[in-house]
Amino acid sequence: MKSIGSMIINGLLVLFILMSSIPALAQSSDNLLASDISALEDIASFEKSSVLSGSVTDGDGQGVSGVTVWIVSKMEMVYLPLVIDPSSRSTARDTSSNQLDIPNEFSFSSQTDAFGNYFFSSLPDGTFTVYAELNNVVFTPNSKSVSVPTSTPCNFQVTIRTPVVDPSADIITEATNQYLESVSEDGVTFAFSQTTTQIQSILPGDIIVSGVSDRSPAGYLRRVVAVDSEAGKVVLVTEPAVLEDFIEDGSVFVQETLTPADIISTDTYQGIDFQYAPDAKGTTFSYIVNDLVLVDLYGDSMTENDQIKLEGKVDFDLGLDIWVDIENNILNNITFAGRVETDNKLEVYSELELAGFDEEWIIASHTFSPITIFVSAAPVVFLPRLDVVVGADGSINVGWSTSVPQELKMRAGVEYLGSSGWHPIGEFSSEFTKEEPQAMLEATLKAIMGCS
Repeated sequence: MKSIGSMIINGLLVLFILMSSIPALAQSSDNLLASDISALEDIASFEKSSVLSGSVTDGDGQGVSGVTVWIVSKMEMVYLPLVIDPSSRSTARDTSSNQLDIPNEFSFSSQTDAFGNYFFSSLPDGTFTVYAELNNVVFTPNSKSVSVPTSTPCNFQVTIRTPVVDPSADIITEATNQYLESVSEDGVTFAFSQTTTQIQSILPGDIIVSGVSDRSPAGYLRRVVAVDSEAGKVVLVTEPAVLEDFIEDGSVFVQETLTPADIISTDTYQGIDFQYAPDAKGTTFSYIVNDLVLVDLYGDSMTENDQIKLEGKVDFDLGLDIWVDIENNILNNITFAGRVETDNKLEVYSELELAGFDEEWIIASHTFSPITIFVSAAPVVFLPRLDVVVGADGSINVGWSTSVPQELKMRAGVEYLGSSGWHPIGEFSSEFTKEEPQAMLEATLKAIMGCS
């Protein structure tokens, strides 16, 4: 950042300097005289040279990737009280009224790597504000004031509240789940082939929580309405419950990398060849498309001038960020955000006029193995689903559809903020309204957006 500049104003050459919060340069205009040539030379020779580094970790000390770390400095304009008139001798006067359109802030950003580390180089010396940003995840500290140069790392950590779980909630054990014989299609009725000590303690109004089991591949979180006995079986009649029904306080942050090996079911558009890409780490999803007909206006395969076709290949790697924050039985935030890196070589071609044609087609859908995280001893299960969507312009959108105790479907990401309700990450959609999660238990949320 060169600090000296000039401008011709009313035939006069006005010298000005930009002063940041750098202590060595923070002089007032009263102290900058025409004779301060040596000070000006020091400023003119100033170069960016300092570095700043640090890390961002989760509650377990693991590095968090993809976090944007910002370093910001406020600047103020200080005018040199020296006006040089070629037709007269040098005189000093106040030129502060000659306002110039120069930015009063500068910032740099860096992104954490796979290990949660970040690094800034060639920074100017001075005092800066540093903060971390990832969707609506809360970090500790919220921000830091850092004086550069420094050899001290500037570290941040995801803010994790100490979990407090309602002691009356029944966390169903494997010893009890082994007798779970059936779950009704609507998820209301749970039939156990025999009773257990734990089942005997369950009363109407209790919350039951379970991880993955043979009869509940996505776990369950329900409120018991009635307890009945039928032919030696114990039947629990339930209704939906939500996380904050049994979590009083707690935060959860998880970053997952999903691979083709995690897929438990796949549906693809006829003509799509889904395969493992030749990737040494086995993390890449690959789709080969050969002359796929997306639209056939007349329904006649022999006439091609009425068709829209897709050809090519697309590869991508997938990640999923999950952030849940509950305080005093109030859901402050629940965020599901996809991290997608794509290599798209698809081409849509047609003799039809495609201008303004905004149709989308799901060319593949995948359901992944459940992800189980724990709040204290209570399991919370997420069942990721993925749609691969192609647009009429050949763009690829990768849309997450993550099933949790509240059914949520979204493209790219969705979040709930206590202050503003549900909305997709990236842009507002009128399909999301400010409703409490309890009112949307059986609802399906949709937002047509994605990471292309």
